[in-house]
Amino acid sequence: MMKENSKISEGSRGGPRFSAENIIPAGAKKLPFSTNSYEFYFYKKGKKAVIYIRILDYHPGILKVPLNKLEEMIKYLKGE
Repeated sequence: MMKENSKISEGSRGGPRFSAENIIPAGAKKLPFSTNSYEFYFYKKGKKAVIYIRILDYHPGILKVPLNKLEEMIKYLKGE
């Protein structure tokens, strides 16, 4: 059984009249990997690290992440 704090989760959804719940902790660092529709945040507390992806666009879509960009992000997060 997977621990609750290691599951992928999301905050409450927004709507036309109200914003989505902001579950990004105040101490999270905005990463330099962003697009017009997505922002990425990194939060580390002790040994636990979490990536938050904020959707800036109202309309749903698909985020394409090439493997080399994912590797670049992982190296960045590891401090390499």
